[in-house]
Amino acid sequence: MRGQVGHLEVNVPPSFVEQSTSSDVDIREGFPASLRCTANGRPKPEISWRREDGNPISLALSNQTAKAVTVAMIKGNYLNISKSNRLHSGAYLCIASNGIPSPISKRIFLGISFPPSIWNNKESVGVYVGSSAILECNLEAYPRPTVYWKKDDQMPPIIHSDQKHEITLIDGNTSYRFILRLRIVNVHKSDIGKYTCMAKNTYGEEKSVVQVYEIERRVVPTQKAVQSLSKSIFMDLFTTKDPVPQAKPPETKPQQTKVTHKVTDNFNLNHESLSPETDLEYETNFISPDRSGGKKFETMASSGANENKVTTMMMSIIGWLILLQLSSTCLIMERVFVL
Repeated sequence: MRGQVGHLEVNVPPSFVEQSTSSDVDIREGFPASLRCTANGRPKPEISWRREDGNPISLALSNQTAKAVTVAMIKGNYLNISKSNRLHSGAYLCIASNGIPSPISKRIFLGISFPPSIWNNKESVGVYVGSSAILECNLEAYPRPTVYWKKDDQMPPIIHSDQKHEITLIDGNTSYRFILRLRIVNVHKSDIGKYTCMAKNTYGEEKSVVQVYEIERRVVPTQKAVQSLSKSIFMDLFTTKDPVPQAKPPETKPQQTKVTHKVTDNFNLNHESLSPETDLEYETNFISPDRSGGKKFETMASSGANENKVTTMMMSIIGWLILLQLSSTCLIMERVFVL
C-alpha cells in the first residue's frame, strides 16, 4: 500500500493586535515619544510608518552635536522620537503588509503639548470712523487654547461675538497653528485704542497688543464745486462797484510823441507838455548828462496801453483757472491713492 503526504499552508491577511498597538497619545514638548504597532497574519506582516500628511519624519541622532535627519518611511514595530517638538505633531500611519491581499493601515495621532506663543503681522491698524477694522494675531498652541480680546485692559474681556465685535479662531495647516481675528463693526472714536489678544491652555498663556488709530478723512472738492468756485472768482474779477473811468475828450493842443527835457539834480519831471489824453502811456529814459551839470531825459508817449492791460488781465485769469483745475485734479488723484 502506498501513501502520499501533503502539506497545506493557509495564508492569512494581516490584522492589528489592538492590545499591543498604540492609540492617540499626547506628549509634552521636549520629552521622548514612542509609538508601537503589532499585526498578525501569515506570512508574518511587515510593519512600516509614514506621516499621514506626506511630510518626512524628523529623527534626532544619538550624537547631540549632529543635525537631525529626515526620512520618508521607518520600518519596524516601533516609532521612537528621542526629543519631541511641535514639528512632530500630527497623524502617523502604521502600515502592515504581507502580500495577502493588500496592506492595511492604522492611524495614530501624536500630539505635542506646549504653551501658547503669539505674534502679529501688524502692530497697528488704521481705520476711518464709521468703517470696520480687522485685527489679527497668529498663535501656536496645543492643546487648542481658549482665546479672547481686551480693550485698554477693560473688563470684562471680549469673549464672544456681539453686535459690535466678531471673534473668529481660524485653524491653520497644522493641529497647533491658528489665526485669532477680531472685527470691529462701525468704528466710533470710543473704539480707538489698544487691543490685546489673549490665548490660554493647560500649559500657560500668552498675549500680544495691536494698536488701533484713527485715519482722518481728507475733504476733496468735487469737479462741480471747483467749476462753481472758478465761475464765482471770474465774476468777482470783472464786477466792481467803482465806475469805470471815462477817457477825456482830446483838446486842441498839438500831440507830441517825443520831448527832450533838461533838468537839474532836484527835478520834478511831469508830462504836462504832452498830450493830456488819458489813453496814452508815457516812458521816460535818461539820455546823457549836460555840460552845465544838468541831465537830459527823453519821454515817449504811446497809445493802446489800455487794450494791452485788458489782454494781460485776461491771460492772467485764464492761467489762474488752469492752475486751479490742475490742483483739483491732483487732490482727487491723491484721494484715490490714499483710499
